[in-house]
Amino acid sequence: MLSTDASLLSDDSSGWEVRLMKNSIRPVPAAGPVTQADAEAAAFSRLRDQVRHSPLPVNLIRLSDGQTLEVSDELVTLTRMDRESLLTKRVADYTEEPEVASASFALLASGALDSYTRRNLLGCTVDAWTRAPDKGRGVVEVKCIFNPRVWMDDWGGGKRVPKHVEIQHQVQLYVGDGTVPFSWGVIVAWYQAELHFFNREPVPELWTEFDHHAERFFEDLAAGNAGQPFGSRVELPLINQLFSVVDGKVLDLTSDPRGEALAQDAATLQDFAANRKFAEKNEEVCKAHLRAALEDAAEMRLPHGVVVRAKRIAKKAHEVKATSYTQLNVYVPDHFDTPATQPAETALAGG
Repeated sequence: MLSTDASLLSDDSSGWEVRLMKNSIRPVPAAGPVTQADAEAAAFSRLRDQVRHSPLPVNLIRLSDGQTLEVSDELVTLTRMDRESLLTKRVADYTEEPEVASASFALLASGALDSYTRRNLLGCTVDAWTRAPDKGRGVVEVKCIFNPRVWMDDWGGGKRVPKHVEIQHQVQLYVGDGTVPFSWGVIVAWYQAELHFFNREPVPELWTEFDHHAERFFEDLAAGNAGQPFGSRVELPLINQLFSVVDGKVLDLTSDPRGEALAQDAATLQDFAANRKFAEKNEEVCKAHLRAALEDAAEMRLPHGVVVRAKRIAKKAHEVKATSYTQLNVYVPDHFDTPATQPAETALAGG
């Protein structure tokens, strides 16, 4: 459940619940004078759109009175209720103890409760804290898995925890109550109405790495070094904002260690684009790899004679709003066979 308040929708991004919308990007200001009301309306419209199209069953709740402002399509499907009915609900309608829910939500709305906790340079939100007589306080991380493929591939059918969840939980143990770290925790996986428990303890070597990399991260930020993009699909909107194509600039990676893998991505992208109906997500994986490598270059030369060209496409406003994007055109020589292997992120495209 996401929550917001009209006072948070200001031009000052510090007011946003940024930990809930990690990949959100502030709307580009319109040309000419923009009033505070215009900025708030645009920001709220974008937030509602993000919630509605979220892949998770979530709703957007107004902090001041607990009223539902928007619901995701997935929530509509999960509850088997129509959107209009869900939009009439308040936060207390989702529980059998409405008085308790209303009182707790009032504390959250007033700022008395803030689930974001920091220790040193790291911080986290947690699903729940707990306490054991022989261990003291601990933390609980709950994951709901709806996709059978994710359950089998990532969770091993309940035999293991994905690496990124393990790291997330170790950060929660490290942060603890903000002063003292926790000595134990449990990861709970919910799948098909069954709960699977994974007890965890601190990993000191990993905590040392947390400190080291957090310090390096903030030092890089202070020095203006944003680092290299990973080439992940979620980075594409930000990459396109950061790097405008420079006409005539050529990036020659024919002898670069990255060249071979990028050449395979380019060739695979061409095949996926030709079969867009069946492989649209895989096409995006390759496109993200190549776009990240190109940065602001207009042309990239790769081994085997593979060439990737980029140019900025601008569309005038008519039936749709004006927009611009970077278009990739790939040339693959006939003698270069498309590799049989799929790009690194293909597994993420399923489900």
